[in-house]
Amino acid sequence: MTDRDVQSQRRDARFDESPLGGGMCPLLLDVALFPVRYAIDEAPGQAGEPAPHPLASPWQGPNYPELQTRSYTLRQLRDGWVYVWVEEEGEQRIDEHRVEGATFGGQPHLTYSTQARLALAYSPVQWTERIQAYMLADAQARQRVMRSVDLLAALTGTAQPGGAFPANVGPITQLAEHVADVTPNGAVDGFTSTTVSTAEREESEGEESDDGLYEVLSVKPEITQDSVLAQVKCHDEALFVALDDDLGIVNDLIMALLGREAELEAFLDENGHKLETALVTQALCGPDDSDLPEAVRNDPEMSRQAQRLLQQRLEAQEAQALSTAINRGSPFGRAGSPLQRQHEERIAAIDSNLAAMGIEPPSRDERDAWRSKRRWRGDVDYAGVVKFINTEQPRLERLQAHAKANLEDVIVWLERLPTDGESLCFDLCDEEQSQTLLEFAALVSEALGATEQGRQWLTDTFRERDSLIGTGLFNFSPALAAALDSIAQQWLEGGADGAGGLGVMPSDVAGFAGNVDAVLSLEHVQQSALFLALAQPVQDTFSTLQKVAAGAGRQVWEALAYQALPAAGAGAQVAAQQTARGASIALLAAFVHPDNQGTFLQRNDGAMAQQRHWRAGMLRLSIQIKAQQLLLRAPMSPGRRAEVLRTLGSLENDHQALALQEPKRFTAGPAQGAAAPLATLGFDELREQHRLRMQRGAGSVVAARQRMAQWMESRGIGGLPLLIAALNLVNVADSIRNAQRDGVDQADLSKIASQASYASAAVMALWVIPYWQQHANQMVSLRGTTRKITGAGISRWQAAGQASTARILAKLSNRVAGMAAFAAIGAGVESW
Repeated sequence: MTDRDVQSQRRDARFDESPLGGGMCPLLLDVALFPVRYAIDEAPGQAGEPAPHPLASPWQGPNYPELQTRSYTLRQLRDGWVYVWVEEEGEQRIDEHRVEGATFGGQPHLTYSTQARLALAYSPVQWTERIQAYMLADAQARQRVMRSVDLLAALTGTAQPGGAFPANVGPITQLAEHVADVTPNGAVDGFTSTTVSTAEREESEGEESDDGLYEVLSVKPEITQDSVLAQVKCHDEALFVALDDDLGIVNDLIMALLGREAELEAFLDENGHKLETALVTQALCGPDDSDLPEAVRNDPEMSRQAQRLLQQRLEAQEAQALSTAINRGSPFGRAGSPLQRQHEERIAAIDSNLAAMGIEPPSRDERDAWRSKRRWRGDVDYAGVVKFINTEQPRLERLQAHAKANLEDVIVWLERLPTDGESLCFDLCDEEQSQTLLEFAALVSEALGATEQGRQWLTDTFRERDSLIGTGLFNFSPALAAALDSIAQQWLEGGADGAGGLGVMPSDVAGFAGNVDAVLSLEHVQQSALFLALAQPVQDTFSTLQKVAAGAGRQVWEALAYQALPAAGAGAQVAAQQTARGASIALLAAFVHPDNQGTFLQRNDGAMAQQRHWRAGMLRLSIQIKAQQLLLRAPMSPGRRAEVLRTLGSLENDHQALALQEPKRFTAGPAQGAAAPLATLGFDELREQHRLRMQRGAGSVVAARQRMAQWMESRGIGGLPLLIAALNLVNVADSIRNAQRDGVDQADLSKIASQASYASAAVMALWVIPYWQQHANQMVSLRGTTRKITGAGISRWQAAGQASTARILAKLSNRVAGMAAFAAIGAGVESW
């Protein structure tokens, strides 16, 4: 823009043809509206500094949750759409305006009459005809999604000098005072700590293009207030209105979280191993801290202070003893001498500080142990170790606290979002919009999956379906999720729901043979009364999900499904509802993932009797092992002891082998040659690897390792491992429920659990780890959008070279993959 254009805009901005009250009827005014959005403010330059662009104190905004790490502000709308519900002269309509830059449908502002009733909403996606019709017909939905604006009341309120503004509305002449990326106030530092920057970001060399539909990072330059006012004829008849952009806020919080997680990963990359080594060295060579009070142990700073005081106390006592020995017979060595009093006063001061923390002075045994470690301390530069810990451990804790606070801010907003995508005006019957929201959910799951707290939140929400992320596998439809849960419950229990029910006999499946009592196929699901009772758009949501997962959205849905896999386990409290929800995840793996096309699920009720026989065998072996272990406590000859040890080893091998033979009630029928793994749920491979390990001779161990390596390298990834892993978790929960129904007490269950949980974890590892090993760096994880947003977050705290940044991102990606894999492996162990 030239200087002449700027001067012209300033001149036009000052010109106001007809101010309010200039003889025009206020009921007939056409009001100019300039929509803006609520957003996350730029990060402060330094910790403790105020937010750069806080909302003005008289501003009446929405009741957003308070954040620990950032503040809210007003900004220009992201490119997208503004929708306006209009009721005028008894008729209603929905107007659509495309937001591009600072224009709305190509116009510099919206214009509506004071005679009209209005409600506005911003959307990052275009509303389909179905969504528009839904919003036009449903007043409650409009109230939930759209912001009502009474133009006449707003004009009157903003025209009064010193008066309070109506909620979410301000006079357009004060646009720059309230909106952060409108000058003259202007943005601080280009809003580089948010996903929408006001300045171009530097692209890393060789950065991959993002083929995803969900756009996160973008640039929207500042505009001037004069440029807006220059397009408005009557400034007193013009307003700006702030709209909600919930996904935009979550985007910014996710970027902040990923940046903090990368910052923490960079610290661990540089200092993590050294710090772990230093802490082990301190534990081996330092004072004994095993008797510290729990309150001190749980407070890292107090724990370090206690360590320092204990070390000072031990060193002070050593110094006193040495001084006494050296000065024995001299005036300095006499009791009560100034030197002795100095030692005693120092020891008393340390004891006083220890007592204030509830810690007893070191005992004689502890003093002897300290003296015995003197040579070790000299060998390892113990003083340097302690200095390193006292410097780097607090830094690590600060980084962890930052990441935790960012994570909690993200979770607060995720729990504020609706559980169904339609409430965000995404049409889940539209393939592109379904894929777009799936990409958002995958971005969130990657960011949260890097920490234990975030990983646990993901497992809980996938299990409870109590958030938008939790319903993501079901195409963000709680109604579809509930129906599939009910279908899974009926199949698990062997019930039928009348006409079109699920009590399907093997004869209904061509070519099927075996003692299976019930089969569940995709056709049975779609023809069941429960599914047919759903509204047509919900049924269409399921078919849309299948198309997305089979097409461009395959990678992102698959990644989300593997993230959700731990939720297929019932958790510590095995209950029918949780088992059914786990089964519905297996149902999705079978009937949505394209790799499993033609697969059917099968239930073998004869397995329940077989499980009773199996449990009896497990308990019998457990008792025999215990008897041999007790024998070893008694005195006996070397020959007899060797015989008992051989018997014990043989019993333990039998126990492990039997644990791998537990009958499975729920399996699946073949799809494209996958009959063997589906029939045994992968236990055939586990049994073969166990057989090789148990064979005598050095070659058997090598053979077992080679077979495992070949499995990991050649194992197909995708739908089959997902289905087998989910069914294994369902079987664990079902086995425990059957045992409880049969009256098996907790003591006997505990005897079985050690080997059964090992078998569950081992078979889960066989199927889950290859996916994460081969796919972690190729999936959505930290690639495309996620990689870019993490890199943008890193730029806030580290001017790193590309190689350094790439290493940090790779390590963070591996952490996410590892957390997800071990959560899935541990899901079966948790139930046992």
